[in-house]
Amino acid sequence: MVPKKAGAKGRRAAGPALRPARSPPPEMSGELPEEGPDGAPVEPPEDGAVADIERPSYGAESEEGRHILELLEKHQEYSEAPPSRRARPPAAKRFEVVEHTADVGIKAYGETITEAFENAALGMFNIITDPAKVGLQQDFEVMIEGEDLKTLLHEWLSQLLILSQVNGMLFSGFRVEMKPLQYGMGLTGWAIGEPADPGKHVYKTEIKAVTHHMLEVRERPPMVKVLFDI
Repeated sequence: MVPKKAGAKGRRAAGPALRPARSPPPEMSGELPEEGPDGAPVEPPEDGAVADIERPSYGAESEEGRHILELLEKHQEYSEAPPSRRARPPAAKRFEVVEHTADVGIKAYGETITEAFENAALGMFNIITDPAKVGLQQDFEVMIEGEDLKTLLHEWLSQLLILSQVNGMLFSGFRVEMKPLQYGMGLTGWAIGEPADPGKHVYKTEIKAVTHHMLEVRERPPMVKVLFDI
């Protein structure tokens, strides 16, 4: 979809760029051994060992496929997590919920400011639902321009909220890239998730809007703070 203007100050947001989810593998008979990519039989794990979690085949030979695999590797613990936790974010502290009168907000952290933006998005959807139960099936791209980091943070989270509401999506994986422009800064971000399913996802709190109240962005050490209208 061709990006369209998002209002004042030349900011723009690209429409959803859906990528097809991986189809489940066909069931195999117990009489046939599982084969690896080279056609050789794959030995079953020893008793007590944890089998490697299969990485979805999105087509790593393409730029789009490599991008989705990068998202998956960043937000999933493949080597040790059991299959039931494939979509669960890493356990390290990435954000904290902040209560404020009638609103609720988050403080998000990261090794870089872009990682703090990613974790702010994860924190926002943690208020809405449990990201651990949101699979990684479709991804959406967002493109924004703003005069400063505060503007980018507000627009980044606002666009994710709009994409979620308009398309009936929930997200649990995020990636952000920023670059300076002649006037201001540009942000390209990706959110990956799956359609909301009442039988699978439990809504905790509805977020109506991202507010400007007490909005804060700190680059050293990286931290962002944002409040939501609920």
